[in-house]
Amino acid sequence: MRFVSLAAVLAIIVVTMLGCAEKDDLALPNLPPETYVSVADSVRNPTVYIQDLSWWGDDKDGEVVSYEYRWFIDPSEPASTMDTNWVFTEETRRVFNLPVTQGSGTHRFEVRATDDDGAVDPSPARLTVPVVNNPPEVMIWHEAGLPDTTFPAILIKWHGDDPEGRETIMSYKAWLDGAEDDAIVVSAEDTMASFGYQSFAGRYGERTVYLVAIDSGCDTSEVVSHTWQVKDIDGEVLLVDDRTTDPPGYAITDAFYRGVLRDCVGTYTLLDIGLFRGRSYAHNFAELFSNFRLVVMT
Repeated sequence: MRFVSLAAVLAIIVVTMLGCAEKDDLALPNLPPETYVSVADSVRNPTVYIQDLSWWGDDKDGEVVSYEYRWFIDPSEPASTMDTNWVFTEETRRVFNLPVTQGSGTHRFEVRATDDDGAVDPSPARLTVPVVNNPPEVMIWHEAGLPDTTFPAILIKWHGDDPEGRETIMSYKAWLDGAEDDAIVVSAEDTMASFGYQSFAGRYGERTVYLVAIDSGCDTSEVVSHTWQVKDIDGEVLLVDDRTTDPPGYAITDAFYRGVLRDCVGTYTLLDIGLFRGRSYAHNFAELFSNFRLVVMT
C-alpha cells in the first residue's frame, strides 16, 4: 500500500484548481501611470509669466493615451480667467500666459496621465511657478501735434511697448471721459482708435480721451490721456480747407467758395485744418464726412 503525504495531496488540489481557473482570474491588476512635468524651454527666464511647460507619462503595463491639467492661481489675482478645473488634452506641451497684475505671484500647475485602461495617475505631477510681470507702456503718438479743436470725430494713434517684449501686448483700450465701460478695445496689431459723432453723445466743449495697454499677463499700463475742445457740426454741408499755408491769391479763392456756400445753402460747417492746428491724420474724416449731405474740398 502506497502512502501519500498530506502536503502532496494539497499540492495536487492547488494545481488542479489553477488549471481550471479562467485566464482573467490570473491577470495582474492594472497599474496606474506616472506623470512628470518640467519647464520646456530652459533658455526662457524661469520667472517670467509666460511659461512653456512640457509633460509626459510612463505606464509600466500599457501606454499613456491622454492627460489632464489644471492651475491653482495665486489668490492675490482679483479676476483670473485661467480654468482651474481639470482640462483634457492629448498634447504634451503648451505655453501658458499666467495672470500677474500685482507685479509678482506664485501659481501651481498639476498634470496627470491616463492609460489605455482608463487608470488615472493618483498623484499628479506638480510644479510651483513664482513669476513676475512688468507692466506694458503706451504713449499717444505725436500728442503735441494733435489739434486743439476738432468736430466730434477724431483719430487717436499710439505706440505701445513692454519690458517682456512688444509681442506680449494683447490689446488696447480707449475711452472718452469717464465712459470706460464703453471703451473701444482693439487688438495689439492695431495702433489707432476712431471716435465718431455717436461716441460724443451730444457733449461738446472740453473732452478727454484715455488710453491703456493690456499685456497677455492681464496687467495694464499707466493711463495716458489727451484733452481738447470739440465743436458741434452745423448744417448739411461741409467745406474742407486743407491748406495750412495760403499761396498768393488764395484769399480770393477762399472767399469765393465760402461766399457761394453761404449764398446757396446758408448754414454750413467749415473745417479749416490750418486754424484747427494739427496734422490732418487726427481728423477722422470717414466718421466726419458721413454726417453731411455734401462735402466740398478747396
